[in-house]
Amino acid sequence: MTQYTNRIAAAAASAMLFRDVLRTDCTDKPYNEPAYAFLDRSGDPYIAEIRTLMTAWLSRVPTKHVPDLRGRLQSKDDAQFESALGELYLHAAYLRSGYTTTIHPPLVGYGRHPDSLVAG
Repeated sequence: MTQYTNRIAAAAASAMLFRDVLRTDCTDKPYNEPAYAFLDRSGDPYIAEIRTLMTAWLSRVPTKHVPDLRGRLQSKDDAQFESALGELYLHAAYLRSGYTTTIHPPLVGYGRHPDSLVAG
């Protein structure tokens, strides 16, 4: 494999968000089931498309930021999931619109950082 092919394979592997299993459970989401758990277990074809889309979006995130984002998406805490999904969605939307994004850019003089910086 070439270095480029190795990088592509590593990016795809690091973006793995959902288990690679056959899903047959098409039952509705109970109110107390975490969002990620439902998405990961559902055999509904509509939910499969959501999984595919989320995985594609995650594959476009710089590799060093994938573990944090994936961990929050896979959280049992829906607030963490929803926050990470919002960041993932905005990152994908801005990239698709032709903008560049920098995830967690440093701010001089602050110990914290924003989710992203978008530039045209």
